[in-house]
Amino acid sequence: MGELKIERFNTDAGNSITASIINGNVQPVEEIPTAVVQLADNKAKDYFPDKISKNELRKSILLKVNGQCYLVGDVARRVMGNDLHINGELHSKVKSNIPYIMWLATIAVYDAENNQTNEEDTEISIDYFSTMLPIFELQSAEKFSMVKEEMAERFIGEHSFEVLTTGCEKKITVKVERSKCYEESLVAKYAIQYKTNLDANPAATKFMGFRTILVDLGGGTIDVVLLGTALDKPKKRSDFKTITEAPFLGLIKELREGALRSYFKSARELETFIVRNFNNDSYIWEDSKTSETVDLSTIIQTALRNYTDEIISIVLNMYPTLEQGERYKYVYFGGVAPILSKYIIEALQKRYTENVVKEYHHIEPDHTSRFLNLYGLETISIQNTKVNAANN
Repeated sequence: MGELKIERFNTDAGNSITASIINGNVQPVEEIPTAVVQLADNKAKDYFPDKISKNELRKSILLKVNGQCYLVGDVARRVMGNDLHINGELHSKVKSNIPYIMWLATIAVYDAENNQTNEEDTEISIDYFSTMLPIFELQSAEKFSMVKEEMAERFIGEHSFEVLTTGCEKKITVKVERSKCYEESLVAKYAIQYKTNLDANPAATKFMGFRTILVDLGGGTIDVVLLGTALDKPKKRSDFKTITEAPFLGLIKELREGALRSYFKSARELETFIVRNFNNDSYIWEDSKTSETVDLSTIIQTALRNYTDEIISIVLNMYPTLEQGERYKYVYFGGVAPILSKYIIEALQKRYTENVVKEYHHIEPDHTSRFLNLYGLETISIQNTKVNAANN
């Protein structure tokens, strides 16, 4: 049996993307679309008729977990039912099997791409694993620690599963020594406050002397955390707030089922279209059969603008007004923030002067915004593993 060792493994199990940093490798961050579809055994057996190379496994993931077969990631996005976790009630990461299967899929891809000379079954040891839970799920418990411990325990110990993808078949056994779970959104503060070597980040000085509000714009919820001065941790449960009634993926679903029904087969397809085109702020749809094009820019831009204005209005009124002359500072980040950044500025400039917006509202740049939580989790893991090594 082959062996593979991982010292640090950090995962952000998002509703759209599951992103991971493994052994400190942030270039690139490991990304797999959060999509899981269960298959019957007879359909799984011949799903991939031709051999697939290990380097292509991430696009063709087929696993067997606890006796059930699952398509995962890119290949699952094209199958009906892959996005059931974004419909209806909020998606519980503690109860759902989706974060767990996405984690196993990430391990399978990592093994395939980093263990190519070994065709045997593999035993993987993970010294330290960590993940996060959204605020709405933390608030469902009497104490945050109770639900965080429940999530962490899902990953501790030994796990076995099979890769069924043709050409990549093998059994993988995973042993996790330590597992931790933290508050999503709050962990981002560590990425702002510290550099990867744990030295203080000079860029964080602009938040000193202010109470800072972290605004984490995700696909399923918008989480908001009030920090103390100097980016100190919150002291009260009420410092953690969440907006669950206006999810971005809900907007996408509403658009797809309404004005854009003729152009997109699923909410996932529309979401991908927006992600691919938001940088140009031009949304030109092309018919794959006739090459006919339709400009959907006005519909999509209007929807994004109105949605952002509504969200900003809620966020700006979440916490009590400060004393005369004092102001909060805001940091906007998260998986959806790059898409909405233009409209965030527009919404703020409707309410404040340009100087106030520039001084008190900070939008993380695109290259860090999507992964700020994950970078914070990595910072925590570096500190925790250093302390553990020192104690041993």
